[in-house]
Amino acid sequence: MFIKQYYDYDRKNTVTDYKCESCDQVQTVTSSVYKRKKYPICRSCYYKSDLKKISSQKTSLTMKSKPGYVDKSIPIKVTLETKYLGTQTIKTYWDKPKHRSMVVFTCPTCKQDKETAKSKFMKKKHIHCHDCYQKSEERQVVAQKNLQNRKPIPTGSDSVHWTGERWKEKTCACGMVFQAEKRYGEAHKEYAVYCSKDCMSKYQPPVHPKPINYMGNKLKSSWEHAFAKYLVKLGYVWLYEPDRFETPYGYYTPDFYLPELDIYVEVKGRWREDAKLKYDYFKKFSTIILADKDWLLKQGFRLQTDGKMLPPVKINHLRLI
Repeated sequence: MFIKQYYDYDRKNTVTDYKCESCDQVQTVTSSVYKRKKYPICRSCYYKSDLKKISSQKTSLTMKSKPGYVDKSIPIKVTLETKYLGTQTIKTYWDKPKHRSMVVFTCPTCKQDKETAKSKFMKKKHIHCHDCYQKSEERQVVAQKNLQNRKPIPTGSDSVHWTGERWKEKTCACGMVFQAEKRYGEAHKEYAVYCSKDCMSKYQPPVHPKPINYMGNKLKSSWEHAFAKYLVKLGYVWLYEPDRFETPYGYYTPDFYLPELDIYVEVKGRWREDAKLKYDYFKKFSTIILADKDWLLKQGFRLQTDGKMLPPVKINHLRLI
């Protein structure tokens, strides 16, 4: 049912709003598409209805009635030039659900017709099916060659040290002696430093991003940068990390301080174990707001796919407390 027609500046085109008779929802399409519509239903309802099946049957009948039509779903004998097996005469057909060309060949061992993708058949080094090839002597010979060519991989500190360039004996931060593997590539040109992922997460120093200069302050993350812009637009006077407090778990420095309200603000994306303990202890004696992910999203902040945070667009109706 037609509702209204107007110009959409985002699409830069004239659009039409109409109501679907099947799902009773308002749909928006371009006016040129609306003029060509044959049925008063939306696209999703059309594909679920019987109208789509009837139209597809009609199109298939018209295609088959044309001269020179070839049904690709029926297997046809074709001569192919493969990479390793040479010239082979087999049957091929087009598998419409899988949307790829299939090959039907006869296995010489079990003498049964087997199907596989045409791209895989062109690279086959044998004419057997998968089950027969795994039981054949040819597969056992290939497996033995692979075992002979495989290099020994040392495991643990008691293994024999391999003097090659790939492995090197090193001492982890936990005190364990292990065989370190060399990491190749442009980003990894040195040997491993830690014996396990647990030691890496425990002893590896945190990597801090480059600071962001904003109003004479060096902010440590994009989340703090977005929150500082948010405070400026609200009109609050703020100080960045002005005080440092001593707790039983170490020194704690809140991110922002608002002198007008006499409160602190902690902007946090993820917690370390010691930082959580410091925050919980400081919260008992001072007024502090935790601006985490949920709090920022409620205030209208926008989180991008790369993890960066952007300040809200509209802030007239927002207040900090």
